Amino acid sequence: PPGVVLEDVVNGIALEAPFEGPLIDAMGAAIRAEDPFGTPVPYTVSGGTDAKAFSTLGITCYGFLPLLLPPELDFSAMFHGVDERVPTEGLKFGARVMDRFVRIFRLSSALQMVYLAAQSYPAATILIYSDS
Repeated sequence: PPGVVLEDVVNGIALEAPFEGPLIDAMGAAIRAEDPFGTPVPYTVSGGTDAKAFSTLGITCYGFLPLLLPPELDFSAMFHGVDERVPTEGLKFGARVMDRFVRIFRLSSALQMVYLAAQSYPAATILIYSDS
């Protein structure tokens, strides 16, 4: 409309990461140990991420937040809302999968920090990175 000026406040870079290799295989194995039909899939996230800053250092990042939700729960409708919640069993599932994932990946030096962060901040999204 006349008199309205649009200005980009933030104009970030778009990221893409390969979805193959030992890290992805470990994610799949950890999920399938709890859910034989579980499969990690690439997902586009519209929100912000620290992965953009790490990418400028040549580090490829993967967000991995395993969570089992019942089909009747409309999680996307509650996401970041005043009534946002997940079932306790879904969090327990995620904790078991994350613990198994770290153990499968043998706690390489790159993942030791992630494991410690998961122990200290269990409700936080853990950003997993690979320098290989």
